[in-house]
Amino acid sequence: KFERKAWNNYTSFLPFTLFINHKDFSYLKNKIKFIITEEPLSNLKDTKNLFLDKNDPCYENLSINVEQEHYELIKEDEKIKERLKSYFKEFVKVLEERVKFRANNALSEQDILNYFKANSSLALKFKTLLDKELTHIKQTRPDIIASWKYYAEFEEIC
Repeated sequence: KFERKAWNNYTSFLPFTLFINHKDFSYLKNKIKFIITEEPLSNLKDTKNLFLDKNDPCYENLSINVEQEHYELIKEDEKIKERLKSYFKEFVKVLEERVKFRANNALSEQDILNYFKANSSLALKFKTLLDKELTHIKQTRPDIIASWKYYAEFEEIC
């Protein structure tokens, strides 16, 4: 975990779990569980190469994990493979739309500062809370507090 970013555009949407079973394919005896994550899971097989095109926008950011025994079944069964390809084609399309929507509608630091400027009583309540929570760090490491650009701007508002 220390070797990768802890947060990216997909973090709020993943992991995602998909099950298929005899209701989807009458000849399946057991349900098959897919866990869609940002990185491959060590105890499972990454199957994204069966379902996604390398040119898909989120190909590099997804892993479609399944147990090894189910991987072999899916790899050999064209019917399952084609239906899952169709499903995951739509899945990545919707996922990308949601990622773009979130990015386009995210609040920036400046938006929050502007909100506090327009709502000074709320800004003062928040400042009181921050003063209480940051007492120790203000006393012991004022250099850290001084490095917080947006905090300095927030204090100017109050």
